[in-house]
Amino acid sequence: MDARTGIFRALLCQAGSLHNAPIGIVPIGIRKPGTYKIGPFNTLKDYRNREMRNMMNFNFSADSYQMRIRDLQWLILFLSTGFDAQIAMNRQSLGFAAPASGGIFDLVDGEWGMDFKFVNTEKERYTTITLEKAMEYENALALIQGSTTPADLLPTISADPISGGNERGENFNNYAHPWFLAVEGPTGTAIFSKDEILSRNFTIATKGQKNGYNKTIVDYLSFTLELVATNGTIEKMTELMEKDMSPSLTVKENYNWSTYVAGVLPTSEIYKFNPNVLTHTSEFDLGDARRTAKITFQGDLSLDQFTFGYGAANGGVGIGATETEKAAGGTVTLS
Repeated sequence: MDARTGIFRALLCQAGSLHNAPIGIVPIGIRKPGTYKIGPFNTLKDYRNREMRNMMNFNFSADSYQMRIRDLQWLILFLSTGFDAQIAMNRQSLGFAAPASGGIFDLVDGEWGMDFKFVNTEKERYTTITLEKAMEYENALALIQGSTTPADLLPTISADPISGGNERGENFNNYAHPWFLAVEGPTGTAIFSKDEILSRNFTIATKGQKNGYNKTIVDYLSFTLELVATNGTIEKMTELMEKDMSPSLTVKENYNWSTYVAGVLPTSEIYKFNPNVLTHTSEFDLGDARRTAKITFQGDLSLDQFTFGYGAANGGVGIGATETEKAAGGTVTLS
């Protein structure tokens, strides 16, 4: 029979909690088209060019539009302690009979690798999450065969205050779009005014190495902030070049429209880099077609260089004690 396409949902949670009461749910939710590919890995060939079984590689990747500082904190924790994940495909039949599973893959051994890349530009904001692992052929077959076992999706997540929305993990209250507030370097001094910025790109990406099972062992998170502005005056060029090589840096984004109330300041997501964390370079384009100034901050940080704060004192709401309050903005300090 013909198989129907589509990924129903994907989520991550704290290792060991998927089949009980999931802790720290990070749903992919609202997203771009995703992929889930399974194929040979490290195969062998004999003298007659016959390829023989060895391992199978599993790779899931999708770009989510609903990642916040709260989710970043959980993803960093998952890199250190492991995680459970579920990848559920669309059902293959409907009607009064029990629906045939399109594959519900519960990844619960805590040994899967994860890479992610957070991207925030003037045009879009998303996080690419990639889960990957290779395993022996027999174990791969058992995982595929076992994916038809669950009759229904577990756990139920539509009532969760974070994933909420629906069983796909889609919650438009958590959708985050670019809403630039300020970039200060050093903190308290705007690098460019908002209207001067021609383009901006703020990225956070995992950096590590693969082990024998094609699992990424993440050593660092790489940060890059790139600003291109129309203020290419001699005064601005001088100002950028006279900055300390590694000043403090603050990146501020307003939170999404769902928390906005007319006349009330929106909540914020704030990234505060202490001095001596990132360095910067400047370059200038003074041609006939354009005159711009560009500054780039970059550096790699280990996984223990992050401190997260929530509540009204950190750009969010309340005292930051509940998961709902943590989902509405916050501050991450990098030292």
